[in-house]
Amino acid sequence: MTKRRFTDRQLYALRNDIPVDSLMEKVLDVPSRIVDGYCRFLCPLCNAFNTAVNPETNLARCFDCRKNFNTIDLVMIIRELDFVNSVRFLLKHCESDPIIPKNEVKCADQSGIHNNGVTHISHILGALASPEGDRVPTDCRPSTDKRISILEQKVDRLSNQVSDILKAIHADNPSRL
Repeated sequence: MTKRRFTDRQLYALRNDIPVDSLMEKVLDVPSRIVDGYCRFLCPLCNAFNTAVNPETNLARCFDCRKNFNTIDLVMIIRELDFVNSVRFLLKHCESDPIIPKNEVKCADQSGIHNNGVTHISHILGALASPEGDRVPTDCRPSTDKRISILEQKVDRLSNQVSDILKAIHADNPSRL
């Protein structure tokens, strides 16, 4: 049996905590645009623009190919890398790119960021108000609209996690609520 190179937490963070639209636009240079409030991108497989990004699932979808892409899938296809090298590529960019919430991914292999698949509020807020962002040159920062979009996605994810927690509590003990 071979030794695992990456923890489940690292892979979870790379797939779920890196906004797929930011990765495509800022790191992978995939042509994209906002149409009717949705991020549309050029499909790396069929070159169609009949696509969208779902911020709730953090997946990119091509409706012509009928394929979903997560962040690792996109790196594998666009950079033509295998799985291991794609994960290494994402980890490297999480360390150096202000677009990607590096606090979440960098700490993904340490205890505390995820607890049974749940991201703690303090880590999300810490990533949003990261002091590293203040040291990034202005021309390298995402636009205000993009930062607001990323923040809205994180708030939506947080809201969904809180709802899931409340449902679980209610299912375990209906009299608690």
